[in-house]
Amino acid sequence: MPDERADLRPVNALVYPTASVFLDAVRPTLGTHEAEHHLVLGIAESVSADPSSEADFFAMAVEDHLGLALAAIMTGSRPLLVASDRADVTESAPLLWDELEKAGRAPTHVIGAVGQIESVVQEWTRRRGRVARLAMRQRVYKLVEVGPLPSVSGRLRIATTDDVDLVTAWITAFEAEALGSVAAVVSSSARVIAERRLAAGEVFLWCDPEPRTMAGSARPTKRAVAVNAAHLTAIMVKPFDGAKDLSALLSDRRFNAILLGPGLGVSDATQDLVAAALGSSAAVVLDADALTSFAENPAGLFAQLRARCVLTPHEGEFGRIFPGLLSKGPTRLDAAREAALSARCVVVLKGPDTIIAAPDGRAAINANAPPWLATAGTGDVLAGMITGLLAQGMEPFDAAAAAVWLHGEAATRFGVGLIAEDLPDHLPNVLRSLRSIT
Repeated sequence: MPDERADLRPVNALVYPTASVFLDAVRPTLGTHEAEHHLVLGIAESVSADPSSEADFFAMAVEDHLGLALAAIMTGSRPLLVASDRADVTESAPLLWDELEKAGRAPTHVIGAVGQIESVVQEWTRRRGRVARLAMRQRVYKLVEVGPLPSVSGRLRIATTDDVDLVTAWITAFEAEALGSVAAVVSSSARVIAERRLAAGEVFLWCDPEPRTMAGSARPTKRAVAVNAAHLTAIMVKPFDGAKDLSALLSDRRFNAILLGPGLGVSDATQDLVAAALGSSAAVVLDADALTSFAENPAGLFAQLRARCVLTPHEGEFGRIFPGLLSKGPTRLDAAREAALSARCVVVLKGPDTIIAAPDGRAAINANAPPWLATAGTGDVLAGMITGLLAQGMEPFDAAAAAVWLHGEAATRFGVGLIAEDLPDHLPNVLRSLRSIT
């Protein structure tokens, strides 16, 4: 009996000499869903604009009689990115790895859409006999084959349970400095976190020759940048030092939205950073410490706020910058509306029935938040989601209302036992469901 799938198998793997030629080949297909494929297309665009990058550039496509089956791009030490408009790329994955091996490329991370990425990673594990697991977030797979970084002395290794004391001390020191306090003793909660991360194989140590961590080796801002740069391969990081540096950074209009507050510390320095952000053209989301830093002078904050700002307080933070409003008003809705009018921007009063209020009187009450959403860090995720939607051009009220609903829906789909880091993993499925009904 003939194989009905025979004519659907990839028949051709093409490796492209330049990013421009690659774009010409894949844009007609990937460009129809540009938002989904922005990483692949965006990196190809940047390489095209900088011909000196071509020397460290690899791109290929797998095609069959139906057209483009799979596109892949890799530059330097960046992750391998894969993209396709097809749900199943199982037949394309072997050809991809064949061409990578011919080119002498050995990616350590692979990024792609659900379904497609699993096929590519499974082919790698079959060939190499090594494990690959979902790491970080956003379907970033780490291919666990730890080795040295180029041009840097020392080596990287996966931490083991023998390192629990070191990792516990690192977590404690990092949190103490980030929170602006001094830890007198190693907390039991830090040890529990350390043990859990070690058991999951999520901790890496840099050794030269003894194990080292980032703790104590740099100022908090620079250390945070270094930690994120080492672990978030799909996110670009850029350091700045103080309000003056932040103003210079935001003078580049490509940075069109900023979130300040989570883990920032309650201080005059935080007030200065807020002033720098509000003095730029970027949309601004203020949460947590960025609000509490103005507890003694809410009017000083309100004088700087503008239309493209969103405040995201929980009831405690709301009471600090809008003292008396919750007790004065008959309802939380009335308090949120009056707060938005006073601040002249959108206010998101978080709670089991989160209220989104605009200074023009519009308001929305969200009703889809499950009780297990009330856990540490979920408010930070919400603030980040609002910032992301503002960066895409949504109006503040719409961005806040949409993010609050998506936040609740993602939590509902996950179920009991949620922690803040689980929310980003479930957002793609929520967005995919919405797209299917539009």
